[in-house]
Amino acid sequence: MQEPKDDLISTLVVEQVKPGHLEQADAVQMAFLLLVAGNATMVNMITLVSGAPNMLFTWGRRMMYRFSTVQIVDN
Repeated sequence: MQEPKDDLISTLVVEQVKPGHLEQADAVQMAFLLLVAGNATMVNMITLVSGAPNMLFTWGRRMMYRFSTVQIVDN
């Protein structure tokens, strides 16, 4: 990598691939998985928000209720 930037893939290459801790093929696989996972997350969030805004509101209310009823126990 000639000019590393301030991003996750550049950091992976500079800190893991160049010193020899990680093979280049493994780094490429990780980058691909990050791309696919990020894409899937964004698609799901866009679908959730645009397709059913009331569903997002209901989910948020459920989560708030669930966390407000959690009891912390000291051991």
